[in-house]
Amino acid sequence: MLIGLGYAVFSRPSDAGVTQPATTSGAEASPTSPTGEQVSYVAGAYQNFSQAAYDAALTDGKTVILDFHADWCPTCRANAPIIEAVFSSNSNTDLVGFQVNYDTEIALKKTFNIQSQSTIIKTAKGKAAEQLGPGPVTAESFTTFIQS
Repeated sequence: MLIGLGYAVFSRPSDAGVTQPATTSGAEASPTSPTGEQVSYVAGAYQNFSQAAYDAALTDGKTVILDFHADWCPTCRANAPIIEAVFSSNSNTDLVGFQVNYDTEIALKKTFNIQSQSTIIKTAKGKAAEQLGPGPVTAESFTTFIQS
């Protein structure tokens, strides 16, 4: 820590020796670009959105779930553990889930005409997008939506 002129600067400990968690699908961890953007995806899993990973999943013929999430939204915060739990028990590797930052992914919101956070989209190459929400989900409603 460095203190001076009324400011304190904290340095973050090195990540050396920290191991990355294993993926539940058995797939390798996704590589990142030099800017830290995820350039691949984990099949069958729920992960943070990146345009490159989304494009790759569609190109590979995957069905993609987009959860338009805002950290400040109480409904989104309530939905997140439900969505994570459904994906953690998911064995369908043709399905890929992304948590999309509602506040920053403006172009993607326009693509799907998203008017509110806590909206979930299911899309696949060559198919019409389907929408769940906005609003709260249950494990049953979310499971039914992704399996339909």
